[in-house]
Amino acid sequence: HDLLYRLTPEIIRLKHASSEPITVYIDSPGGVVDVKSAILSLLTAPPTSNSDPVRLITVVTSLAASAAAVLLSSGSYAIAQKYSIVHY
Repeated sequence: HDLLYRLTPEIIRLKHASSEPITVYIDSPGGVVDVKSAILSLLTAPPTSNSDPVRLITVVTSLAASAAAVLLSSGSYAIAQKYSIVHY
């Protein structure tokens, strides 16, 4: 859960700084589904109650497996770099 605690302030800062899409680079063998769900909720929730949802671009740079593959596919736009692996 360390990752969630480290990412939360940065995600909140990005969402309030701009209405531009947030790009998430993924290189992960997966992990805890609850942590993935919490990160995805943080990334996609509007910054305020009357804001539009945040657009999310997800990019796998090498490996996206298990929960990381689900996160990859949850983006508004998903990209897989050449030779990367996506494993469900």
